[in-house]
Amino acid sequence: MTLALDLWRSFRSWARGKAESHRLREARQENERRRVAKQSELIDNLPIVPSGPRIAQDQLAPIVEGIRKADISNATKRMLIESLPIQPDWLTPWQDWLNTLQFDGWWPVITGLTGRKEGAFFPFFRSEMELQILRDISRAIYTTNNHARGMTRGLRSYTIRKGYKATIVDKDNKDPVLQAKAQRVLDRFIAKNRWYARQQEFFTRSVRDGEALLRIFAGESGDRIPAVRFVWPEQIKQPQGSTSDLTWSYGVHTDPNDIETVHGYAVHALDGSPNFEEVSAADIVHFKRNVDSGVKRGIPDFVWGMKDALEQAGKLERNLGHGSAIQSAIAYIIQYAFGTRGEIEQAAMDNEDYKEGRPYPTNNTRSVQQFEPGMIVHTSKNEQFVESPYSAGVAGHIEVVKLLLRSAQSLWNAPSWLGSSDASDMGAYTSSLVAESPFVMGVETEQDDYAAVFLKVLTRVLEYAIEAGLLPEDTLQKVEIKQEVLSPVARDRAVEATIAHTKLEDKTTSPQQVIREAGQKPEDIIEEWKEWDVAGVAVAQPQAKKEPEVIAKTDTTDATAQADVLTQGSGSDLRQTVGGLNAIAALQSDFYGGKLPRPAAIANVMLLFGFNEGEASSLFPEIAPTKLQPDDVGKNGSVQESRITRTLFRLPDGETVEKVEVQGADLADTELFERKDAGGHEHKGKGQGGGAVH
Repeated sequence: MTLALDLWRSFRSWARGKAESHRLREARQENERRRVAKQSELIDNLPIVPSGPRIAQDQLAPIVEGIRKADISNATKRMLIESLPIQPDWLTPWQDWLNTLQFDGWWPVITGLTGRKEGAFFPFFRSEMELQILRDISRAIYTTNNHARGMTRGLRSYTIRKGYKATIVDKDNKDPVLQAKAQRVLDRFIAKNRWYARQQEFFTRSVRDGEALLRIFAGESGDRIPAVRFVWPEQIKQPQGSTSDLTWSYGVHTDPNDIETVHGYAVHALDGSPNFEEVSAADIVHFKRNVDSGVKRGIPDFVWGMKDALEQAGKLERNLGHGSAIQSAIAYIIQYAFGTRGEIEQAAMDNEDYKEGRPYPTNNTRSVQQFEPGMIVHTSKNEQFVESPYSAGVAGHIEVVKLLLRSAQSLWNAPSWLGSSDASDMGAYTSSLVAESPFVMGVETEQDDYAAVFLKVLTRVLEYAIEAGLLPEDTLQKVEIKQEVLSPVARDRAVEATIAHTKLEDKTTSPQQVIREAGQKPEDIIEEWKEWDVAGVAVAQPQAKKEPEVIAKTDTTDATAQADVLTQGSGSDLRQTVGGLNAIAALQSDFYGGKLPRPAAIANVMLLFGFNEGEASSLFPEIAPTKLQPDDVGKNGSVQESRITRTLFRLPDGETVEKVEVQGADLADTELFERKDAGGHEHKGKGQGGGAVH
């Protein structure tokens, strides 16, 4: 019983819809016949101009008949509807109105100054109702067509990206406290109103509806942070009773002599009541597309040419899908060389394995033939197997779809992949995202327009914050708002890093700006580095392998010359070096060898190494000198002196390292030397008959 009721209700709804569709179609045809009749009456009553050559009646008749036929032909073409229309029946009357402006090669209406009166855009729209029709058709295409939505989202991704990041900049760098307070107000507004997501919706509305409106409200008594809300274009309309006041046409109150000077907007409630609120132009931002500055309202993108291209592309894809699905279900075709219809039907029944019932319509069955794996099919000469028509003509239809999508995207100078999502041609992808491509230039131009609108909103937010006492009155004189607008150009990170490094070296940019261009906040980076440094984690910087640079090389044999080399460092540093110990040993050798008096040796140590007198005296105890052993005398009979070769290197990281080579009898072959460089790294080695010590 329930199934029967459901079937009856479905049939009744279908029948009512069919009857309504038939009624509307008859009404359209009747209106078209009346229009053609009126046109014919006008042609029949054409006056004959007295001046000039007079046209005979028999010569005029063929001309009039040709005009009638041409007009009826155009009317018939406008009435043709594809068997599977993409738009619902309730859109058809609007579609017919839209088609009245589309003729082959000429426009039916010629307009002058009258078409510009009241901020209109005649013949494209002459009233709020016609403007509403354009918006609704555009919304229908945007909602039902995947390509329309995908193109809009793609264009939005390049134009708005993730939103224009807003920061407060101190104009004179004199009041960082005020800058921080204003930034906090702006950050609270952004968080409260989902400002960056609202920017993306603003763009979508402007493309789909032809205009976007945002209203700014003063902050409530609690947080005192302003709020923004969208206003539907339908809410802005001329107040009732003001039809004679042209300054209020289309709901936009303008100066009588200058339409571009806007004073306010008539914002109506959504309940349809005639009551409205006059909102100052300072509290509403109004962005219009596809019209001149002297037109009060905008026109959507998805009408006329773009609408037709997207609609036809959608129909082609849908029909291709249906047709291919049906064709792919046909395994093969058996073609009979001869035979009557009854004989062919009997032959088909002979191949039947069983009948299968169908749930709807009632008492209907279909024949089923099973094909088992490895089955052998026997045929007669009368039967020929024909290949399935699967995919016939699909390639050509796909090319037509691509053509239609390119036509739709030409309004935005957009590449084909934006609407088709086909990234197979990477050459076209990269070439469209270079700095001077038409697509990039168009996007950057629109970015400037949207940035100006968003800046007006943010400036009004600061004005409301000043009125609420959150900021001082001179805030806008001391600070300004900067918006970060990311370029649509494809980014090469390596090239960007090189350019940024060069600019930093030339001081043509700041580290803060480089960080902002990377999509981050400088204050966040600074704070993170502070946390990193507190943790005591050192970051290893990779260095290219370079040869050490020789700063100085000294070859000395006596303590005085060695001491001169060591004067480049402080006394406390020299005590911890191998060179310092060698110099002290050389002074001791000179003292005990009789070359240097004890007071002079003590004075040298105090001067060079910073020892006090007691420490210096302990280095030179008053003991009798010992006689030199034969091993300490050279072959020529002279005392063998120690020889120290000292070389200073500067490593690629800027650190200075000393290389010491020691020769002579004063050092045993197994004696251990060690020193620390300026970086605190310890170097050890063994002297071995003049070998190097590192």
